[in-house]
Amino acid sequence: MTELLFQENSYLRQAKARVIAIANGAIVLDRTIFVPAMPLQPNDLGKCFWHGYSGRLLAVEWQDGLVLHKLAGPLPAIGQYVRLKLNWRRRYDIMRLRTAAYLAAGILARDFAIRSRLTHFTDEQARLGLASFDVGTLRHLEDVCRAGVAAGAGISQGDGTAVWDETILTLATVRAQYPFSERLVEITGVGRFRDRGLFVKDITEIGWFDFQRTGKTSVAIRLSRLENQS
Repeated sequence: MTELLFQENSYLRQAKARVIAIANGAIVLDRTIFVPAMPLQPNDLGKCFWHGYSGRLLAVEWQDGLVLHKLAGPLPAIGQYVRLKLNWRRRYDIMRLRTAAYLAAGILARDFAIRSRLTHFTDEQARLGLASFDVGTLRHLEDVCRAGVAAGAGISQGDGTAVWDETILTLATVRAQYPFSERLVEITGVGRFRDRGLFVKDITEIGWFDFQRTGKTSVAIRLSRLENQS
């Protein structure tokens, strides 16, 4: 079983791990900082280093209870220790964007009693599906989200079995397919929800973003890149 270090510390950028198996042309590690791909959650990218070799991470997948790390080039042997290095800039963009999506969903639920659903998510854009809404609602959402990001609000994560707000979007299909821990995530003053994705510690970290209406029932969220993230 692979220890999922990202669940305890999503800001961890490097770690040491040991290869415990090779399956389907990929390595299985005793511990990992890399998030596997899930519906509406892209996998992490990065590199593995060992004894003068390095392998670029092509994909991280969850298969039959194993976290498979697919590398470009030769693979380290079973028992080999490897150094893991995360593509932090991409991970951090994903964390910021996921937090922005839930912030928007929470404000829609709180201020307009509109329930939304995450329908599309990459490292560049999130899309919320919701009932028909007007331009005024979109402007209010954008203004309140930006004011909230400027002011800041803490984000806590705890036991996913605790009470949560049914009006905020959730991903039931992800819970059914992936057995690793679900968390209760709360944005102070906005709401609480359950998710397996990763979030920033404070909404000030989201930075600049904008909303774009992509249809009668869809809103896209895009973030600006933070140039100082390596």
